[in-house]
Amino acid sequence: QSCDEVGEHMSAAYLNLGTVYWRKGDTRNAIQSLQKALSVHKSDMIKQGKSIDESTTAASVYHQLGLCYALSKKWSKAISALMKAKEIRTQVAGLNDASVAQTLDAIGKVRFMQGQYDEALVCHQHAIRSFQAAGVYNTASTLTNIANVHTATGNWTAALTVLQEVCNLKKMGAV
Repeated sequence: QSCDEVGEHMSAAYLNLGTVYWRKGDTRNAIQSLQKALSVHKSDMIKQGKSIDESTTAASVYHQLGLCYALSKKWSKAISALMKAKEIRTQVAGLNDASVAQTLDAIGKVRFMQGQYDEALVCHQHAIRSFQAAGVYNTASTLTNIANVHTATGNWTAALTVLQEVCNLKKMGAV
């Protein structure tokens, strides 16, 4: 195997390890593994003469790092990592891509956890539009996030309307 192939495998191994730690709730080790994955991947990209800003792998690592930082309540790091993931995904695939929508939704969740409900709502609404533009109509999770924002702000009528939409999606089998 060439050095590049070994590097790619190392990066993927650290990414997978980070995912395992994250799913176990061990965010400290997950963050360390994901940072190593990013470091190895950056080195590989540089050796290949490519930019990290064009790498969907890097975007995935940044996305997962953002989630881990959020679970650790490191809000600014979470937002920074998720914004980097969104930036790369948008550059690679455009705004109307499911991966961009997933990252927008994650940013909305972090904003919600911070109590920044207006910003959360905007992110979730952008996520819905991106999902739909990408042809993804199973938006029940994001709609539920929107309903949670409305509930947190005391907008019960809006929350009920959105939850009815979720129920309609489920009835139609779109979930």
